Amino acid sequence: RLLNPFIGIKQITKKDKQKLLDAHNRYRDLVASGKSPGQPPAQNMLVLSWDNYAAQQAFSWASKCKLKPTRLKNIYNQTMGQNLYANMTTRTQDVNTTFNTWADEMVKAWYDQVKVYKFGPDVSEKTGHYTQLVWATTSKLGCGYSYFKKGEHWHVGYLVCNYDPSGNKYNQPPYIKGRVNCTAHDLDRSRKYRHLCVEKNY
Repeated sequence: RLLNPFIGIKQITKKDKQKLLDAHNRYRDLVASGKSPGQPPAQNMLVLSWDNYAAQQAFSWASKCKLKPTRLKNIYNQTMGQNLYANMTTRTQDVNTTFNTWADEMVKAWYDQVKVYKFGPDVSEKTGHYTQLVWATTSKLGCGYSYFKKGEHWHVGYLVCNYDPSGNKYNQPPYIKGRVNCTAHDLDRSRKYRHLCVEKNY
């Protein structure tokens, strides 16, 4: 039995943060534009920004190497949303290489649940990663990543992302459908993403 299965935990750099944010916001912008097959456009979807506290919590959970969700709280003691993805390989690689190779496809795997998602207020295990990814009122993202040995032959790359405020609220759709209309929701239009909104700076 391997006493220490842990191989490495990723120190998330500024470049890594941007990689994860870009992956998330590109999919959010795509869905909000109405160009995601079978999905209506969104009036009120926010751009995600990085949150260090959410990332610290994700870092802590990823380092435990437990392949199951947990209820983590934000600084106001409110539950954050969470997406997990584990990629397995028989090759031994370092933690940075696997993150650089796999991070985009891990986020894509969450988005790809859109293929079986029917827009509406229902939350499902089959599509919960997707609906959290595009939950309109979620504004903050923080992720952690670890790479560890499991059993005799397998190595696992493990991405944990926390979302604040949480999505997947009971009996609510992920966003208000319709053409982007930030001002109707007391928001400003994003300069970077044409179909996303940002919170007003008063």
